[in-house]
Amino acid sequence: MSKLKTVSSLLVASSLLVSGVSRAGESLLGSNTEGMRHYVSYGAEYYKWDESVDNMDGKYVAEHGPRLRVNFGSNNYLGTRNSLDTQSGLLKAWDMSVMFGIVRYKGSTLDDQANVPNGSLKGKTYYTGYSADMTRGYRYRASDSVSFDMKGALGGQAWLRNIRSDDVYIASENTTRNYNAVEVTLQPYAKASLGANWQMTADSRLSLEGGALYPIKTWTHSNQGSVWLEPKSKLSPFTSLTWNINKDVFVKASYVHQKYGKSDEKQGDLNGRTVGYYQPATTTSTLGLEVGFYF
Repeated sequence: MSKLKTVSSLLVASSLLVSGVSRAGESLLGSNTEGMRHYVSYGAEYYKWDESVDNMDGKYVAEHGPRLRVNFGSNNYLGTRNSLDTQSGLLKAWDMSVMFGIVRYKGSTLDDQANVPNGSLKGKTYYTGYSADMTRGYRYRASDSVSFDMKGALGGQAWLRNIRSDDVYIASENTTRNYNAVEVTLQPYAKASLGANWQMTADSRLSLEGGALYPIKTWTHSNQGSVWLEPKSKLSPFTSLTWNINKDVFVKASYVHQKYGKSDEKQGDLNGRTVGYYQPATTTSTLGLEVGFYF
C-alpha cells in the first residue's frame, strides 16, 4: 500500500509540474499575443530504450515499439491567418503533449529463482507521459523567401513506465510467475536550436530545425526497492522538419536521441534483503511523425 501511495504522489507531483509550466507559458505570453495562433496535432512515434552494463555483452534491457502523442500549443511562427510574417522579430511559443503506448520489452530480473539469463526476460512496457515547455527566440529574415531562427526553451516532462513480463517458469516451485515494475520519472530540461525556413509559396513553408536538449535533472522512482535514482545528464541532439502545407495545416517529422550516464547506487529492499539498485547507462531514440491544425 505504501508503494502505491508513493507512485500516486509522484503522479500528482508530475501533473503539477507540467500544468505549472503550461500556466506560466500562458501568463508570459498573455501580455503580448499578437500573431499567436493555437494548434493541435496528432502523431505516432517509434521508440527505443536501451540499457547497457559494462561487464555484460549485449543489452541489459531493450525496448522498442510504437507510441501515440497528442500535442497542443500556441506560437507566432506563421504570423496571422490573414498574413504570413514578413519581417525579422521575436518568436514566442508554449507547447504541451500527452503520450501513451505499448512497446516490447526484453530485459532482466533480480530474482535468482527465475533462472532467466540477463537480457532474455520478455514482456511489454506500458508508457504514459506528459510534457510542457516555453520557447523564446528570434527570426532573422534574409529575403522574402528565406529566414533563420534561433530558439531557446525551458520545460518539464514526466512519464510512467509500467513493465509487465511474460510468465516465467520457476522450477524450484513448479509454477509460473510474472514480474512487474513501475517507474515514475520527472525531468526539467532546457533546449537550444537553430533553424531555417523556406517560403515556397504564399501559403506554404518548409522549416528545418536542429539543436540540443539537456536534462537539468532526472529523478526516477521504482517500486522495486522504493529508491530514488538520478541518471547522469548528457547533452542530446534533436532535429525536425516541418511542412506547412497551407496557413492552417502542417506535417512534422522529428527525431530525438537522448543519453543518460549510469546513476549512483542506492540501497533498497529485495525480498527481505538489502541490495544495491542503480540505473544503467541508457540511450533512448524517438522518431515521430505528426499532422497538425492551426485554429
